[in-house]
Amino acid sequence: MSPAERQSGFTLVELLCAVTIALVLLTVALPGWREYRQGVERVQAVRGLQQAAGCQAARTAVNLAASLADCLPASTRSYRFLLVPARGGFDRGHEWRAEPRGPQRGDACGTLVLDHSGSRRLLAAPGTGIDCWRGR
Repeated sequence: MSPAERQSGFTLVELLCAVTIALVLLTVALPGWREYRQGVERVQAVRGLQQAAGCQAARTAVNLAASLADCLPASTRSYRFLLVPARGGFDRGHEWRAEPRGPQRGDACGTLVLDHSGSRRLLAAPGTGIDCWRGR
């Protein structure tokens, strides 16, 4: 058979090997990618809560009588931000919350709470610690 008559291309075996290798790589890489994305979303939620607390502190420092709700960050695809009064009303304190939703709903880290004094705690995340929210 002359080189001009020879057909070029992939054999079925070569194609199946390439597809198998691609599927194995995808299977290994996908869980790591999801974990990375969840970590990025958590870092952005922490940043949103810190900005809300900073806004509150700035308004308090200059005695602005604006509502705390004005400092509430806009909810994202992955987190809903809430402002929750303490028992007895806002006079006794409040909490800023980053509640997972959408793609973060299955995140084991749960809801991050930042209270009016700056303390952090977690809601609905048994067995996890605050380290879960440190952006690792």
